[in-house]
Amino acid sequence: MNLLFQKIILPTRPQPDTILGIFLLKNFGREKYPGIEKIKIEIWQELPRNETPGSLEKKGVLVLDLGGGKFDHHQKGKTLSKLVAEDLEILDNPALQKLLIYGERDDKYGLGTISSDPIDKALGLSGLIASLNKVFPENPEKVIETVLPLIEAHYLEERKKTEELPKEFEEKLKEGKAEVFEVKQGEKKLKVVVLESDNLSMAGWLRATAGQKADVVCQKVSSGYVNILTKPLKKVDLRWLAAYLRNEEAKLRDRKLRYLTFDLMEPGKIPEVPEWYYDRATNSILNGGPSPKGILPTAIPLEKIKEILKEALSQETPTRKVPLKAKVGQYFLEIRLPIEIAKAIKKMLMGLPAGIKIHLPENYHITLIYFGTIGEDYNPPTTSSHSLRERAPLSKTIEAIKNVLRDFKPFEIIIDGRNFKSGKVPGYPTRAFYFEIKDEEGGEILKEMRKNLEKEVPHFQREEFFPHLTVATALPQIEEKVIREAEIKIDRAKKIKFLVEKIRLTEILRKPSGETVYKTKTQFYL
Repeated sequence: MNLLFQKIILPTRPQPDTILGIFLLKNFGREKYPGIEKIKIEIWQELPRNETPGSLEKKGVLVLDLGGGKFDHHQKGKTLSKLVAEDLEILDNPALQKLLIYGERDDKYGLGTISSDPIDKALGLSGLIASLNKVFPENPEKVIETVLPLIEAHYLEERKKTEELPKEFEEKLKEGKAEVFEVKQGEKKLKVVVLESDNLSMAGWLRATAGQKADVVCQKVSSGYVNILTKPLKKVDLRWLAAYLRNEEAKLRDRKLRYLTFDLMEPGKIPEVPEWYYDRATNSILNGGPSPKGILPTAIPLEKIKEILKEALSQETPTRKVPLKAKVGQYFLEIRLPIEIAKAIKKMLMGLPAGIKIHLPENYHITLIYFGTIGEDYNPPTTSSHSLRERAPLSKTIEAIKNVLRDFKPFEIIIDGRNFKSGKVPGYPTRAFYFEIKDEEGGEILKEMRKNLEKEVPHFQREEFFPHLTVATALPQIEEKVIREAEIKIDRAKKIKFLVEKIRLTEILRKPSGETVYKTKTQFYL
């Protein structure tokens, strides 16, 4: 009959090195010590008379740190964890090296946690084990079983780094699913790795000293998401890369961008291209991150992303070539609804489904024409998604607006619940919910006003114009199926009238946080 091991004997409450030894026995000693994974822990002050660690082992009992046996580190000049590792012939296992060093540091020098900070010492593993022993003084098994999962988690991650990840990376290189290249960014040489892998630990290993020492890692997972991470100390400039990726994404998805190149470099997320988040805190560009809930996978093929990486990362540091005195901004002409009218219209919206962003009443407006960027003596940089020619000075645009609006008198607009619709409208990348304004409800005057403006103003963005008031939009990160099925219940029997007496020229300002702010530049009275 095969011997089954039933007990481990300790002389005192379990210490960090003791727990490490037990972890090694339970995980690597099953063949040599059958039953070890289910063994019970007991504390004995001394061995029974006429018993030795050797005799007890023959009875299925392993004695640790007691009685001068093979696992008594007091007699051997080594830590218990090293004695166990030698016995199991795993001393050279690279995934165990940090654990063995930790055990020795804690046992021999009392430096399981090197920091002298009281919080670090209290919440470090050695401090937590000491606390567990105080809370469960009569239950060593409870202490050990609480700590073992933490040690196992570390071991599994180390095994990935030392065995699984290097092997997988070599296989990816052979299969053509990984590529390594260098680019020069200013005075810095950047090592870039692009690969396809579902292993979330891969990017960290590739950047680590023990890995490939990559400065930039671009990883695509099988679901299509792509994330780009960098080595923090290298301080890689990702601004051009963010602009290139957002521009290409918008082009492939047939979205019109109302941004300058520098706007596309902004950190955070921009509404028209929610697929790419530029995180300045971690210096990364994320297409969904590790948990891409509600974000669509990028439409950019990986080969194209490689081209973008090589070009964008080698660009010179972006600087705005704008005279200090130049006044540059993005502008549009609008009818801003009186707040009382806007609040009354909002009350017409009754059923509000999840995934829909209801606009604030104070932001309700009817866009007449979008001018884009205009400023004094300004030639803006361009993106390939749309050509930006030299803009006319703001003063000329204002003068042209005055010339058009002097022919119009105050007029009435009717918002009719029966004309509530949803679909694509200019200025919003996702489905919008809006009131269409029919010709007889003020729409005819709005169309005439728009037609005359197109003839007079020096520059504007050409796009379909139909009079409407947008009151809600689908959130960009919501799945397309949810967006398609979303509907807003409306009070269709209600009509609201208001008088238009002034038109507003509004400047669009974007804060560093990504928040959009609208500022009145000037008002034109009819």
